[in-house]
Amino acid sequence: MMLKTTTTLLALLFSFNAVLCQKIDRKLTTLIEKEIIGFNGDVGIYVKNLKTGKEVFINADTIFPTASIVKSADTNRGN
Repeated sequence: MMLKTTTTLLALLFSFNAVLCQKIDRKLTTLIEKEIIGFNGDVGIYVKNLKTGKEVFINADTIFPTASIVKSADTNRGN
């Protein structure tokens, strides 16, 4: 029982630490949130700037039916 509790506490600690270490792009998050206001549907967005490591999470962990998913990747790395 003690091992299970210790393992659970360590897992929570590492998860919490990972959240604190994320570099969240608050400016881009605000811009995207303004763009999706009034959209008639559910939106989940994840963006990562590969140069800075900054990220945007808007319902990023929400599960959506696959028929409604659109994925886009910008692979133009400054070219």
